[in-house]
Amino acid sequence: MTTHLTLHQLSFTYPRQPRSALDDVSLTVQGGELVGLLGPNGSGKSTLLKLVVGPEALGHAASSGQITIHGQDARAASPRWRARQLAYLPQQLLGAPPFTVEELARLGRYPHRSRSLWGEPDAAGDAVVEDAMRRCDVWPMRHRPCAELSGGERQRALLASVLAQQPRTLLLDEPTSALDLRYALQIHAILGELVADQQAAVLMASHDLHMAARFCTRLVVLHEGRLVADGSPDDVLTPALLQQVYGIEADVVRHPKWPGPWVLPQRPSPREEPS
Repeated sequence: MTTHLTLHQLSFTYPRQPRSALDDVSLTVQGGELVGLLGPNGSGKSTLLKLVVGPEALGHAASSGQITIHGQDARAASPRWRARQLAYLPQQLLGAPPFTVEELARLGRYPHRSRSLWGEPDAAGDAVVEDAMRRCDVWPMRHRPCAELSGGERQRALLASVLAQQPRTLLLDEPTSALDLRYALQIHAILGELVADQQAAVLMASHDLHMAARFCTRLVVLHEGRLVADGSPDDVLTPALLQQVYGIEADVVRHPKWPGPWVLPQRPSPREEPS
């Protein structure tokens, strides 16, 4: 397998914050891997993805450590080169993009255009964009403004733009959080196809432990900015880790029809009222 992404001793602290958002994180992602990035709120998942995209995504340039993308130092790479290697789907956008669904999908072709965003098209652009929209089931709504879409429809339109970009590595921040079960399963299936058929690499932040255990080839867990686990779903999702990271008591069992571990949290005790 080819190494797509390497993080070496990556650390980052937001201004005026006493604790590091990321603390000495080292991680390698290979082609053909669908890696689930797990951890509670505030553990550093989104920060890590944004740093890989580029420090400008965080509005700050102060970080330490090294990020290597397909063998090249990320800090020395041009934005266009990075965009041909990486595609990033954020957790949420502020407002709806001022485009139709098709225009949004076509934005993904920007790194492959030789002149301007809406100017000279790349040779394969039309077919790639249509295929991406069909795979995400947004082709029938291609002429609708994004402002008219539901949250789940908008998420699928954004993912179509990411697929149209044809990256070698995908960085996805909770890509199925706004989707119903049908589309969540569909998106995971699409990602699995990219990994298996095209040897793409996917690093995906998620709070859904069951979906991650079912579809990811590997799980990485962050806790308070530090990497505390890295391995197969069976090796990572243990009662001890769930207690350490999420502060819950849980049993981890096997389901006869569902590959991977299944987490069964115990009912929490009622909160005691302060006396």
